[in-house]
Amino acid sequence: MNNITITISDDRLLQLQQTASRLGISLEELLLIGIENLLTQPETSLQNTDRWQYLVKRPHPWRRQLYIKGRKLLASTVWQDAIANNLNIC
Repeated sequence: MNNITITISDDRLLQLQQTASRLGISLEELLLIGIENLLTQPETSLQNTDRWQYLVKRPHPWRRQLYIKGRKLLASTVWQDAIANNLNIC
């Protein structure tokens, strides 16, 4: 086993600690989950993170969904509402 030291802001550390606490795991376990997720993703998915103009990925231990940039709104919610109301892009 090896150790890695990183520098992060106090706000990010607090977010990580709160997330780990909410999930009932240690901070180290949470970080290992994140690292494992990164290592198992195809490299192409890491390279295409800027391909969307209005969508953004948010880091989450198990949920992979796109959000509208600058909003707490899931892109899938907008899509479902558009379908339900018979809206289209034209």
